[in-house]
Amino acid sequence: MIGSTPCTLFSRLQQLNLHTRGPEWAADFAKRRIKAAERISFCIRLFRLQRNRGDYFLFEHPGSADSWGLPEVQEFLMTEGVMTSVVDQCAYGLLIKGSSEGELLPARKPTRFASNSWFMLEELK
Repeated sequence: MIGSTPCTLFSRLQQLNLHTRGPEWAADFAKRRIKAAERISFCIRLFRLQRNRGDYFLFEHPGSADSWGLPEVQEFLMTEGVMTSVVDQCAYGLLIKGSSEGELLPARKPTRFASNSWFMLEELK
């Protein structure tokens, strides 16, 4: 089972908008973030079921996303057999525009994976 919820609401860059877009935007952001955290909680419940029946799961979010700090995620990461790995997306061919026209450069975007399969994590490296 693979779970990867939208990460936008856990992005540090998006959170910079909290100080520039005004209180109405911040209130809406907070509501949407609660729903996003509920999606992650749902994934974790499914991952627990998957693990308990002897099957595998894989969760993916940006390495710097503060979703990794959610209490439920932190608790789950301490579950026996749950491991993490960080991989840069440039290893998978992620490119960004360079300073010259048409120039594409490897993009270093750390992505963190959690799984109960050491083999999957090793392959992702």
